[in-house]
Amino acid sequence: MAPKLGKGRANAVEHRRRGGRSKSRGRAFESLLVTVAAAAVVGLSHGQAPAMMNLRTVAGTGLVGWSDGPAREASFFRMEGLAVAPDGTVYVADTENRLVRRISPDLQEVTTLAGQLGVRETIDGRGTEAAFSGPTSLAVAPDGTIYAADSIGQVVRRITPDGEVSTLAGKVGVAGAADGKGEEARFNLVAGVAVDGEGNVLVADRLNHAIRRVTPDGMVSTIAGTPGRPGYRDGAALEAWLNQPTAVAAAPDGRVVFADTGNHLIRQITPDGRVETLAGWPGHPGYADGPGDRARFLYPRGVAVDSRGNTWVADTANHVLRCITPDGRVSTPAGQPGRRGWIDATGPWARFRELRGVAVDAQDRVWIADTWNQVIRVAEPGHANAPWQSAVLVSPGEEVEFGLTPSEGVNWLWEIVGRPAADTHVTVDPVAAQQEVVLSQPGRYTFRVRQFRPGKPEAAAIVDFLVLPPRRLRLNYPAGDLPEVRIPTGPGIDCVVEWSSDLRYWVPVDPVITRETEVSFYDEQPHGIRRFYRVRYQPGP
Repeated sequence: MAPKLGKGRANAVEHRRRGGRSKSRGRAFESLLVTVAAAAVVGLSHGQAPAMMNLRTVAGTGLVGWSDGPAREASFFRMEGLAVAPDGTVYVADTENRLVRRISPDLQEVTTLAGQLGVRETIDGRGTEAAFSGPTSLAVAPDGTIYAADSIGQVVRRITPDGEVSTLAGKVGVAGAADGKGEEARFNLVAGVAVDGEGNVLVADRLNHAIRRVTPDGMVSTIAGTPGRPGYRDGAALEAWLNQPTAVAAAPDGRVVFADTGNHLIRQITPDGRVETLAGWPGHPGYADGPGDRARFLYPRGVAVDSRGNTWVADTANHVLRCITPDGRVSTPAGQPGRRGWIDATGPWARFRELRGVAVDAQDRVWIADTWNQVIRVAEPGHANAPWQSAVLVSPGEEVEFGLTPSEGVNWLWEIVGRPAADTHVTVDPVAAQQEVVLSQPGRYTFRVRQFRPGKPEAAAIVDFLVLPPRRLRLNYPAGDLPEVRIPTGPGIDCVVEWSSDLRYWVPVDPVITRETEVSFYDEQPHGIRRFYRVRYQPGP
């Protein structure tokens, strides 16, 4: 017998605790909204790209090695960059194998385009006659020409689609900082390349702390930074200071976006020749979503810009995929900060391990070189049924209220999809719009509401609670050392320690940050400086 459905129209899902209230209202049939932890709103929309991305592994076994063949049976060795050609071919900078590989447009086959396995040389030639010292980044021009950052070789290489390799600019094995044509130019660790709208190659010249431009005939000029002068300063492009830029991308509106890795920033060169900080705060690494200077990154090493002007970032040391909207708001569409692994899933369930390269294709799919997992992955917008478990933290025995606003034309059904094994009495009313539930046992409670509308796909949303057990904090630390923190946690609950010297910018010891602050303390540093610590609780994996 089919279950009885609640009837009406689900405008929004709400959650509130006794004594506090958090609400969100959504429009008609466009979205089913969940509000959790006071103010976080997640929209799961029909017909619009949601804030979550779904990860899929396209090539690689996860094991270090080299083998061509069927994509999921092929192997790589710490590939750091990739690019997508107009015909859908995915090119991979297989860094430690010293090769340029390609994945066929149907994503079924991996072959080697150019290079000699394990040979650390810089040699021009066709296919396996050529050699690379350390290819770290690739870019594809509209005509199909591939450009490679041969970082250790100190040169920019050019590769035809049939595998003919030549050196476009720089002198093999000679580091320096000089503009000029072809071999007259000098680079100091070519880290990233991109192709702009005029066919020029943009170069992240890492140890020169500069962004360079190479014309199709090999003329090199500096367009941002002061070569040999690391630091941070915005302003006129040639007077700005950069700190080890490792990736660069060309935006459709003429901007040049780059990962200023040593400063933990994403910055841009405007069409009128100025360097601006797009997101992050100089010298303050960490993890935080939000607008511009309130966001935090940890050694970002990959950037790409899609057709809508969104900047995608491989936030390498946080192990997450970030997105920056054109107005500078930063979000995390895939992965969970500080959580390493290899999991194909949607949003925060996905896991990476030091992703270093990102690229976008003509459909605005995001391609990822998941470097330490040794795999190539693709991210696409998550579908409306994808759950989002951003848990509300409560205490044992607390009564919580959550629900939706009913209206005409939509039916719904509530169900319990997870609970602590010790709680055998918790129930929900499947057809009631509003739910009142006592959460009696430590652990995770997960409730799902399914929404049905004639002629439309089914939608679903998750309301998730973590019940924290009673806890005590015991600290044992000498002045100047990281304290030893012992905090009892329950199933699915972790804690994170962060420190700061000024209480404004918190740097995670384990780079994971969440909203819940439980306790703060400090130790005394030499010269009277206090270092403050705080412990945060968060949902476990």
